[in-house]
Formats: sequence, structure tokens, C-alpha cells
Amino acid sequence: MSPHRRRPAPVHDQRGAGLSVAAAVLLPCLILAGGLAVDGAQQARARRQAHAVAAAAARTGCDHASAAELVGRPDPAAARRAAMAAAGATSGEGATMSARAELEGGRLSVTVDATRATLILSVIGLDTVTGSATVTCLLVPR
Repeated sequence: MSPHRRRPAPVHDQRGAGLSVAAAVLLPCLILAGGLAVDGAQQARARRQAHAVAAAAARTGCDHASAAELVGRPDPAAARRAAMAAAGATSGEGATMSARAELEGGRLSVTVDATRATLILSVIGLDTVTGSATVTCLLVPR
């Protein structure tokens, strides 16, 4: 035997390298999918809140106008004012609300926009989601 023994060349173990690449590619995709699910639920909640506020405000406005018309003093503008007051009095429960009411041909339309902050998608620059709803009622005497 020779005094200089050859050592075997080190074996580079590449098991798991493909798994690391797959994890690096899939992890952001999974986080984005989770963000879409969570913040999609935020948008659905904003839409439900907007509809609830718009429905309550339209109902209040129509009730107010119906009472005035019943006593012989129709005041459609009072319906709009009552609807806006009702929409403004409702808390957003974590949402920023904006409302508008329009009178057109004996109909009162109340539109409400509810904006909520995103929880996960703000990481990619999407900071808010908005839900909108419009409810229309007919002004008739009750």
C-alpha cells in the first residue's frame, strides 16, 4: 500500500433540492390563495353591510314620506333627508360608509358603499375592498 491513500470524492447529495425549489414557488401562491379567500370574505361582508344599511335607509325614507303624504302634505325631499339621516346614523362595524339618496319619479333610491381594509392582500398593495348596494322603494301613502 502506498502511503498516500486516496480519499473517495465527496458525494453531493441533491435530494431535497427539488423540494426546496417547489416550496419556494408554491408558498407565495398558497399565501396569495389564502389572502384571496380571507379578503374575499371581507368584500362579501362589506357588500352585506352596504345592503343592510341601504335597505334600512330606504325603508326609513319611504316611511317618512308616506306619513307626510297621508296627512296631505307630500314632501319627497323629506324622504331623501330621512334616508340620509338613517344611513349616517348606522355604524359601519369596521367599514367606512358613504351614502347617497336620489329621488326620481316617486321612487327613492339609496346607494351605500362600504369600504373595508384588507387583512392579507395589503402585502401586495391592495389595501381596501369595497361593497356597494342600491335599494329602491316606491313613495306611496300608507
